[in-house]
Amino acid sequence: MTVPLWYLQHVEGYRKDVSVVDVNMLNTLWYPRFIAENGSVSFDMPLADIDTIEYIPWTEAMISINGFSWLVKPSCYDTYLLRGDRIFLSLLKQNAFKRDLFFTVNFSEEARLSLGEFLSSYVYADKLTIKKKQVLSYKQYKTTITRVLELAPQMTLNKPDEMMIFDYYRLSLLSHANQLVDADKRTEARGLLSLLDQYCDEDKLPYSFKDSKLHATYIRSRVGIEK
Repeated sequence: MTVPLWYLQHVEGYRKDVSVVDVNMLNTLWYPRFIAENGSVSFDMPLADIDTIEYIPWTEAMISINGFSWLVKPSCYDTYLLRGDRIFLSLLKQNAFKRDLFFTVNFSEEARLSLGEFLSSYVYADKLTIKKKQVLSYKQYKTTITRVLELAPQMTLNKPDEMMIFDYYRLSLLSHANQLVDADKRTEARGLLSLLDQYCDEDKLPYSFKDSKLHATYIRSRVGIEK
């Protein structure tokens, strides 16, 4: 997801006030210094120290930043905290949550520095909410997911990565519909599933995995819709 964001910033000139950081690349030797020197972010330690950070043995430990505390677990083999995680933590300490922090969707839980339970979904991205988790209303969610699904005609079927990202949104909708059924809100669930029928014809835009198709069939059966 990083490259499309870079494209929007550097080619389209969109939201240049946002610092786009590829967390996985923090594990490299050159990238942390690069984003610090070009002004994208700053760290709470000198770059000379950042250059030499390595992975370390790690057990669960509480981390506190600007009044917010959370339990950071090992990110590798339940034993280590990787170089990139330590640099990411340094970035968080320096930022002190003065700027909002978002993770792109479908982000690896291991790369979130154990912050998953404090993230609020905004469909396009997950926002770190250190005070109170926020939940979109049904109307807000439906409006936002519709904007995503309307892009279906632009999908390239022979690009697996692109299709997998799009499938994430479809599976997100199915999960949302399933939660509505659990809450006995079948009318709202049908409203979401109707968006799949309207914008994402499965014959023209098949799911990337068989299990996804089976999951969609299961949710439809719960709502009382046949496909």
